[in-house]
Amino acid sequence: MSGSQKMFMYKNQKVRVAVKGDFAWFVAEDVCNAMGIKGIRTALNRLGHNQKSVSSIDTLGGMRRMCVINEAGLHGLVATSRSPEAQQFADWVTQEVFPTIHGAADDIFVDMYLQHAEDSARETFRSAIETIAIMEPKSQTFDGVVSGKHSQSMNEVAKSFGTGRNTLFGFLRSINVLMADNLPYQQYLTAGYFEVVEAPKVTNGAITDYPTTRVTAKGTEFIERKLREHGRLRAKEASLC
Repeated sequence: MSGSQKMFMYKNQKVRVAVKGDFAWFVAEDVCNAMGIKGIRTALNRLGHNQKSVSSIDTLGGMRRMCVINEAGLHGLVATSRSPEAQQFADWVTQEVFPTIHGAADDIFVDMYLQHAEDSARETFRSAIETIAIMEPKSQTFDGVVSGKHSQSMNEVAKSFGTGRNTLFGFLRSINVLMADNLPYQQYLTAGYFEVVEAPKVTNGAITDYPTTRVTAKGTEFIERKLREHGRLRAKEASLC
């Protein structure tokens, strides 16, 4: 699941949301904490498979695979929760989160401040907002690729998918993404999935630089697709949700 990520604050609880198009996927752990639900796994087991999924979430420790729920899943948790906080949280989501994601706030701006403007001006504003919404996740990915700010080591990426670095290296070699020396083939470098940087290595007391592969934000999504295509994520994702 690709797209942008937003973070909201409900009282003192962070609520992370993965946004794909006009659809919001809430980090299940955040939702349960905000609602005061203690048995997270039990609560999630009550949801249908079409109400939950697994997504790569940006955390302080790097990208992590986490269980996320959609709007139907959110309402499912509210309906089955005995916590008095549940309905308050759902109301907050309706009033604060969905308008931000769906662009209702932009419509309010148009109605309030452009009410006397010509229809063409109002439509131009709405078109600009829609263009920004479309380009935002693309620009974030592009910035991460160009600057290298969001690139990660293979160890960090492997950890986010619940596997080991050597296992992930082996998988990428087996599908001809990486060469025998664990460096990417040129086509995958050109595509912006990886970058090769010089890293220091101590050998017999001497420090030398050697090329090492790092994964961009775009590359993390690419690896996720490949793991999914080869059935490497199903069992692991089932254990998360």
